[in-house]
Amino acid sequence: MGVKVGAEGYNGGWETVVSPWPEISRKRDWNNCSMRVLFALPHCPMPPNSGGKLLTLQAIEALSSKHELAFVVLKGPDLSEDVAGLHRFGDVTAVAAPHRRSVLHRVGFRAGYSLAALATGTPLHAYYGCPAPFWRAVQRKAEEWRPEVVHYDFWYSALRDLGSPSYRRLLLEQDVEFVRRLREAELASSARKWWLNKVASSVRRAESRVLRQVDCVMAVTPRDARVAAEVGARKVVVFPVAIDTEDRCPPSREPDAPNILFVGSFVHTPNVDGILWFAREVLPRVLSVHPSARLTIVGADPPQPVRELAQGTDRILVTGWVTDVSPYYASARVVIAPLRFGSGIKLKVLEAMSFGRPVVTTSVGAEGMDVMPGENIFVQDTPEGFAEAICVVLAYPEHARAVGLAGRALVEQQYSKEAARRKILHIYEQEADASLQTAGNC
Repeated sequence: MGVKVGAEGYNGGWETVVSPWPEISRKRDWNNCSMRVLFALPHCPMPPNSGGKLLTLQAIEALSSKHELAFVVLKGPDLSEDVAGLHRFGDVTAVAAPHRRSVLHRVGFRAGYSLAALATGTPLHAYYGCPAPFWRAVQRKAEEWRPEVVHYDFWYSALRDLGSPSYRRLLLEQDVEFVRRLREAELASSARKWWLNKVASSVRRAESRVLRQVDCVMAVTPRDARVAAEVGARKVVVFPVAIDTEDRCPPSREPDAPNILFVGSFVHTPNVDGILWFAREVLPRVLSVHPSARLTIVGADPPQPVRELAQGTDRILVTGWVTDVSPYYASARVVIAPLRFGSGIKLKVLEAMSFGRPVVTTSVGAEGMDVMPGENIFVQDTPEGFAEAICVVLAYPEHARAVGLAGRALVEQQYSKEAARRKILHIYEQEADASLQTAGNC
């Protein structure tokens, strides 16, 4: 049977982008029975301090309203991880990464993983994201609990799962990693370009293999869905993104100070590249027109080059992780997302729009959203254009406020939590129905 790729994504035919499967003839009545969903997570989604974690938590919250959940979580080095917080949604099995036990373990596993990567062509970080103890815990839980669906986060967490007749495998692909890495290579110097392209090729082979193995890929943008289809994914749907606007309100009036705000986790490489590019190439142009402007950088784990931006100047503040971003949005005249490469939808952009703040971003930052530049967002890709857009926002606050409120209206219309919840339930319940082809009824 041929694979059909739909022309529309989330804003049109949000459901199936690729559908090689026949119509399911046996369906459960999900109003009278529940399914079991096992989440195999290479990270703890709590606290939700990154876009990827927010998407995972969105799926968890939607499913927990009707169905039974369980979790196998690979514990990370972040002391702020709230693994215990997952217990309110279901049973939790936490797995300690073996390479973090001691210095000797780190050295030994690094050597072992490196040899395995060389032998198989699988990227090194995939072994860290799906170590053997984590996969064994997933297998044990699946055998004991017998879920209808196993949910994987990021392609490498499903690396070892070659299929089972007893459950369906769903992969939440927050972004297509090899696309992000290829875009990074395009921006690199000639000295780094060769290596980055080599890494991207390795990731593409391994990631594509996983996308073909799982039963359903959930991409977050129509573009990522098409990429997954092109590499041979069996079935692809566009995951419905939701943003909470009830507890986020625009400021009653525009702030007096010309504050510029960036929010993002620095575990994500595009955020590091973007803010360094902005500080070095864009901010000096803005300060030449608005010398009192001030940049605030909010986000967990800022690396040394980002922290150094605040040294010797009162025009830049680096806060690190904060528990509440609301006061920073309330005092910001403009929010920036200066992303030069990446893939997937940028929740930081939607979050800023939900606060009614005018956003200046790039074409990469606006990818996957049905925005209208100049009406509900500003989109510029060059240092000159990016700086000019910020200067316009700072010089004309009423116009900027109108753009920010139009952005909030877009979020309210297209990214409501209740609509997303219904669509998420439909995706998982449809996959559980597919398991009836080989398993019994509830």
